[in-house]
Amino acid sequence: MFKSAVVKSAFICAAALFLTAGSVSAKTAPEFTGYECSIKASQAGMGWIAPTIIFAMQGDRVAVIDGIVHAKNNGKPVEATVVEQTDKKLVLRWELALSNRGQSTIMRYRAVLFHETGKITVDARPAGYDNKLQDRGTCQRITAKPGKKSKG
Repeated sequence: MFKSAVVKSAFICAAALFLTAGSVSAKTAPEFTGYECSIKASQAGMGWIAPTIIFAMQGDRVAVIDGIVHAKNNGKPVEATVVEQTDKKLVLRWELALSNRGQSTIMRYRAVLFHETGKITVDARPAGYDNKLQDRGTCQRITAKPGKKSKG
């Protein structure tokens, strides 16, 4: 189900810490669903789109965790907004404050995930600029229950 134990741990932590916001124990927490996405880096993404992105979902709440979010947000996931959800696709948006060499910006991310094919397109736009960074990849649906030991 998961490509690695690290990915599984990241997914469960993102789901448990963010989506439940400490309101329930791991034993009573519901099962979380989501996607583990492998993104193929390209010139167009310029390194601002992580090679692995995990979306943990519960109801209408979505947590996003990837290497960039982990590094720039003190190891905590960020919340994404569901922009559109149909039988064919899921569209998410989230923002992340970034700084580099004394300059800072808000990076605005948008992901479009096509359910049938598992394909994903991720865009990143720095606030105040017209630049559009984009990479594509594929996603695998994943599930996990915090506090429950499972194989995978």
